[in-house]
Amino acid sequence: MDSNQRYETKSEWVESRLRAAIASGELRPGRVVRIQDWAKRLGVSATPVREALKGLAAAGYIRINAHRGADVARFSSNDYFEYFRLREVLDGLAVELATERTNDVARRRLHDTLESVNRELQEALVGADRPRVRMLEHRFHSAFYEACESLLLASTAEPLWRLNATLDQVVWETIVASNWSHDHIAQHRQILVEFLKGDAKKAAEAARNHKRTDMNVLAEVAARFSRDGRLIVPLSVQGFEENG
Repeated sequence: MDSNQRYETKSEWVESRLRAAIASGELRPGRVVRIQDWAKRLGVSATPVREALKGLAAAGYIRINAHRGADVARFSSNDYFEYFRLREVLDGLAVELATERTNDVARRRLHDTLESVNRELQEALVGADRPRVRMLEHRFHSAFYEACESLLLASTAEPLWRLNATLDQVVWETIVASNWSHDHIAQHRQILVEFLKGDAKKAAEAARNHKRTDMNVLAEVAARFSRDGRLIVPLSVQGFEENG
């Protein structure tokens, strides 16, 4: 086990390793997770792997089928669009509350921190560093959830954040493969401009517009590969099922 972090059980440790494999793209959507293979690889018995898969299934990372076993969750185009619509509402509210509930000094401090994060994100997008892109994108948006200090909002959004590792594999491969990264960074900056001004309504609208653009870009890319009115994605973007 990892020496620098403590886990209460072996299954928790195994679950953390499987989550990392999903987040890094090693375990891609639709990939079967073979219990015996991972038990051998991690040096544990089959039992903690089996328990870890149950935990990952409850969190939405894994789907367990009585006949096929366990595989990494796949999502339809409708699932992605629903995800973005939910994020549009929740991210907008998080930014609005964070703007209302922080003073000028706190807003300046967070603004400067997130400007730095945004610059790093731009570099990661240019370099097509997908794992770093996902990490920095999460850091940028989660900062507003922390700043708004709403336990209710955080608990409502938490299931969506749990799905990020699987959903973002497809989303960010689409983004990195498109010419949209410049606009993405610019929209982050617009959120920060309104946030620093203390204009909660405009900051919230900038955050909502950002997620609407995410959704539209994904739809545009998918639409290029339509078949019989159904949306599919390029072969280079895995884990995006057809709607039939």
